[in-house]
Amino acid sequence: MPKDFSKFLQSFFEEVTEHLSVLEAGLLTLEEHPDDHETLNRIFRSVHTIKGAGPIFGFTTMSRFAHAVETVLDPLRQKKIAVSRPIIDLLLESYDCLKMLEAAAKDGTVVDDNQTVSGLMGRL
Repeated sequence: MPKDFSKFLQSFFEEVTEHLSVLEAGLLTLEEHPDDHETLNRIFRSVHTIKGAGPIFGFTTMSRFAHAVETVLDPLRQKKIAVSRPIIDLLLESYDCLKMLEAAAKDGTVVDDNQTVSGLMGRL
């Protein structure tokens, strides 16, 4: 019997929207308080959740992109590098890209990885 995940899709989108709000608010907080480790951890957890949930519904581009964002966040969390303006700018662009991927997933639009995601992923 094939599994029907469509009934869970609305919950997935609600969760992604919530995590993107956490990401945006957290990045704006980090602009003012770059040493706020709790906010950094909260941001990471939200991106990590998006990464993990995306493939369940076939949103692999969203998941791969969130994984790339994690690779930027992890050294910040481990205090191997400091939060800086260029990193905040890159993470804000990443937020915009995740919002675009969310919108595309909701309306069924195919995202051309080469034109939208890959360019930013190459900078992450």
